[in-house]
Amino acid sequence: MLRIGVCEDDSKYRESLAFLLEKYLHHRENDLIIEEFSTGDALLQWLAMKWTLWTIC
Repeated sequence: MLRIGVCEDDSKYRESLAFLLEKYLHHRENDLIIEEFSTGDALLQWLAMKWTLWTIC
């Protein structure tokens, strides 16, 4: 599994990058997850939530 986080405040650039990554990696990686974040704070909040879930499980 490959998980990629794209952090960009401009939605056009963020969506374009996520689209290009998915297009490029779709044939190379079966389990691909691309997470999009509009701010660094949103990314850090997501990481804090995931870290908590990982440590609980």
